[in-house]
Amino acid sequence: MLTNNVARALRYWPINGDFVITNGTEFFNRPLYCDNSAFRIDCGDKPEFSIYAPGRGGNLRPGIKTSAGIKWLNNADEIVTRYHAGSMIYEIHDSLLTPSGKLTLTVLPLAGTKGFIVRAELDGNTKPAQLAVAFGGANGMRGRRGGDIGCENKPISQFFQLQPGECEGNAISISSNVFVLHGNAATITGIFPANSQLEIGDAMNWDRAPALFASTNSNLQYPVAMARIALQPEKPTYFALKEIGEGPKEMSQSDLAGLFSAAEAHRSEIAGEVTVETPDSFINTSVPALNIAADAIWDGQQQSYMHGAVAWRMRLAGWRGPCAGDALGWHERTAAHFTGFAREQNTGLIPNILPPADEEFNLARNEAALHSNGDMTKSHYDMNLVLVDAFFRHLLWTGDTNYAAEMWPVIERHVAWERRLFRREFGPDKLPLYEGYAAIWASDDLSYNGGGAAHASADNYFENKMAAKLAKILGKDPAPYEQEADLILRGMNEYLWLSDDGCFAEYKDYLGLQLTHSDPALWTFYTTIDSETATPLQSWEMSKWVDKHIAHFPVSGTNATDEGLFTLPTSNWMPYEWSLNNVVMAEAAHTSLAYWEANRPETAFLLFKGELTESMYQGLCPGNLGAMTSSDAARGEAQRDFGDAIGINSRTHRRPLWREAGCPFRRIENCSRLSDRLEFCKNLTSRFQF
Repeated sequence: MLTNNVARALRYWPINGDFVITNGTEFFNRPLYCDNSAFRIDCGDKPEFSIYAPGRGGNLRPGIKTSAGIKWLNNADEIVTRYHAGSMIYEIHDSLLTPSGKLTLTVLPLAGTKGFIVRAELDGNTKPAQLAVAFGGANGMRGRRGGDIGCENKPISQFFQLQPGECEGNAISISSNVFVLHGNAATITGIFPANSQLEIGDAMNWDRAPALFASTNSNLQYPVAMARIALQPEKPTYFALKEIGEGPKEMSQSDLAGLFSAAEAHRSEIAGEVTVETPDSFINTSVPALNIAADAIWDGQQQSYMHGAVAWRMRLAGWRGPCAGDALGWHERTAAHFTGFAREQNTGLIPNILPPADEEFNLARNEAALHSNGDMTKSHYDMNLVLVDAFFRHLLWTGDTNYAAEMWPVIERHVAWERRLFRREFGPDKLPLYEGYAAIWASDDLSYNGGGAAHASADNYFENKMAAKLAKILGKDPAPYEQEADLILRGMNEYLWLSDDGCFAEYKDYLGLQLTHSDPALWTFYTTIDSETATPLQSWEMSKWVDKHIAHFPVSGTNATDEGLFTLPTSNWMPYEWSLNNVVMAEAAHTSLAYWEANRPETAFLLFKGELTESMYQGLCPGNLGAMTSSDAARGEAQRDFGDAIGINSRTHRRPLWREAGCPFRRIENCSRLSDRLEFCKNLTSRFQF
């Protein structure tokens, strides 16, 4: 990353609340999520759609047919593509239409059913026209990481392109205006208007529209379903694809307009969960996309937040995804997520002596000790720490003392587990610091050899302090928690605060000379502030340390929107190693939150808008809250709608509501779920006696 090669043009522009591109080149780059499940529709700058069921559920390719010929819409003369927070809209102009003719396709996931619906509108065209579509290739291919950006052996624009061999074994039946395709991943049915012509074609002609629609045969090795739909000017036409067995009943063509309206109402409700009004269209447009992404990482069946909406779509206690629930108003989801892991907490006997570290992992893990009384995750990470942090922040939002009382034994076991496994005493006064044992997102290659880490110590300080305050409310003894919080804070200031540098050290060795390691990473900066261990002066000093010592990558280009936008790598450590010095959207967002908390709103905003711009507007996927960005020179841009970026950006978007100095936010509106929140939060402090 050199100063002469970091500038990048914007791919997408915020226009009327949408992410807009004209004649974009990408395929399958924008997922549309369906039914709080792994089912999704991958759309792109170009109008072709791939179902992921999960596993490849087939490609749908639309085209246009007039007396002048037939062509795929991917090859249309002009395509204006809009990501409309949960839907895709394509405005198409082409020589096959009259000069004033325009074809508009709107693609929406169905509401409560795994599938999607398309509305086609033909305006200003005087020639008879048909919409020609083909569908096939449901071979169940999953990919290494669910077919995500930067995660497969080829770009996803190529990865999901249909190859004829992927249609082998698909069985297609046609009845009037409905086809049914039996594939390896799912059985998909397509429902079209009554006057449509449905046929079976040869996928060997997939890229040649005239040949494909001339190749009808019901007995083919590589079959695809085809439909031709008459378009009527100024009158919308609908068709839908859905997974068989989903929904209350099979659809008929008379249902399609109503299904579209229901799908749009559902999309609109989610996208409008929280809205903001600012002078900045980039910020305004980002919020509906954030709402959609936050809904996408919620799994309705498992009642849990997923690690990611596409790659890593798996149930994890952490890392920061669950923050989205409370920040955006889905408090019941955060409670259900925590409750699910609380039920799994280990309540076995507490070992008298901790077992030794695992030789098979070169003493870097201790699985037997980890999976003892208090553990909630059955993972080789300490996800307890961030999970309980989210729990206490949930209580700050809701003030739900009944829920707090129900979960109190879980918190007691967790705090005891942390002390038993990770508490280390330093100096003659035996002040405690806590080991960072795989306790944050960056943990994969991060280790402290038993030493006391600033971020883990800060998290344990916050949780002991909160446990003490909750104990008072519930009539429990707060003294053990108050005493431990006080000791941790003393230990951090005695052994980790570097007064000459103006920052907390990354960690202090437990072995050997017990050296203190300077040059903290971003997670040390934002965690010590966010967990309230740093004083206002320490917070300000640390923010100045980041200014000077962490490389600032400008977010700029020939059409840059602001001067001074930037993003950050997670550390200044060398050499590059995975998880230690990536450029990560979530880490930059969390750092911008810490800048706001340190009373540095101007810098906070430049970083905040910088990380949004780089991923949402310069990246491959419009409105994306991804993992790594293109500024990560080794890893590159990777993943779409990743839990950490979604969760912490949810908190960071809301930060200016509480501290408005220097921020462009003028007003924030909330949907009905949030209508009482602001007044309630005014009373929350007195209720919790904080």
